[in-house]
Amino acid sequence: MKKLIALLLVISALFTGCTRSVYILRQLDVNVESIEIGITKFGMESFESKKVLNDEEMAEFFEGLSELMFKRYLFGDPSDVGGLTVKITYLDGAYELICYYTSQYKKDDRMSYGWQFCEEEEFNALIGKFYDYEADID
Repeated sequence: MKKLIALLLVISALFTGCTRSVYILRQLDVNVESIEIGITKFGMESFESKKVLNDEEMAEFFEGLSELMFKRYLFGDPSDVGGLTVKITYLDGAYELICYYTSQYKKDDRMSYGWQFCEEEEFNALIGKFYDYEADID
């Protein structure tokens, strides 16, 4: 009976134990060349830039991003980014796209997924500080 209870506790912890943390960039922020806000409709290649942040806005964006709390997916297939999206381009040409429910990172010909998500309203509020996106979201 004790083994069954212990097993149930472990299973429960695995499926309900989403830890919250800040978003972790794939590279150091000193390697960031640009940050763009845009719309993505059909995966990474369909990103349409709407606004490029200046240096002051980039610093403010990073501060706001550090205040968002992200949870990690425990299982399931990763999905492509879509909707309101932030594109962070690095000096080496790599980039990552972040939306409220996932992220994708591309360097050279390799692509990987970020298995984390945050609250849509909080993400949109951060983006809204830099870009009036409401007219672009269907």
